[in-house]
Amino acid sequence: MWGFDSYIYQSNTIYGMFRAVFHMNRMDGMTRDAFREYQLTTHVPIGTQLPNLRRYTLSFPVDPDAAPCDVVAELYFDSMADLEEAMASSEAAAAIADLENYVDLDSLVQFVVEEEPVFDRSADTPRSD
Repeated sequence: MWGFDSYIYQSNTIYGMFRAVFHMNRMDGMTRDAFREYQLTTHVPIGTQLPNLRRYTLSFPVDPDAAPCDVVAELYFDSMADLEEAMASSEAAAAIADLENYVDLDSLVQFVVEEEPVFDRSADTPRSD
């Protein structure tokens, strides 16, 4: 069901980090606010226990009515081996089991990407808000 074991990495060049990407929708009957609250206060503490995890981001739509999902979660790892080790862990099993508490599993979309940075001003230029 989760598909990480079937991912085949064939590139000889590593450009950036590997990410497990999840497009998730809330389960029927759950409000957007309750979904976000559960994600942030219950699921994130479980997910941050994954071995080898370098970064974990959540992106909530600015216009939720126009978005195809309620959140995009991205888990960052230094290598495909690190990602595979994390996904085979008991911590991942706990995180996956927790999805049943708030995610519509039938609409869950997941895939693995390799980051290839092409432009990044974030490291050398402070934000001016």
